[in-house]
Amino acid sequence: MKTPGLLTIGQLAKKFSISRTGLLYYHELGLLTASSRSAANYRLYNARDMEKLSRIMLYRSAGISLEEIKGLLAAPEDLMVAGFEKRLRQISEEMADLRGQQQVLARLLRQNNQQGFSSAMTKEKWSQMLTDAGLDEKGKHKWHRQYEQQAPESHRELLLSFGLSEQEVADIRRWSREE
Repeated sequence: MKTPGLLTIGQLAKKFSISRTGLLYYHELGLLTASSRSAANYRLYNARDMEKLSRIMLYRSAGISLEEIKGLLAAPEDLMVAGFEKRLRQISEEMADLRGQQQVLARLLRQNNQQGFSSAMTKEKWSQMLTDAGLDEKGKHKWHRQYEQQAPESHRELLLSFGLSEQEVADIRRWSREE
């Protein structure tokens, strides 16, 4: 007989959309332990266990490794924050690397005049779309200004995705901040 408020491993797996095998792996790594056992020796999880699993899954969704998660779960808050900042820096570096790769590929496609590039979004195509949507230069400026104010990093990434250089992006962002 199961105690009210406690979940078996199967119920926990279903509740969190994770495989039973995944939960057993978390046990093996020491990330998650059952708070108790049933008379039939089934693992039982309480609200605290569920909160811990919720944090593990949140950290995994941020791309944090299981080894790092184990350390974060045992760390005081200031070290947890440092761990999150470290992951954020890693992501920023990965994004910069990917943007660099994107720019190289865009340049290669332009140089080789391959048909595949013609379907990619470019600064010119984007500008034409804004014009076709009814925006004049003043409207485009307002659009960029709003984007820059509300989501500056996203604005930067959009501009980089067009294959623009860092200098061109900086110029557009500076222009967008002008009144």
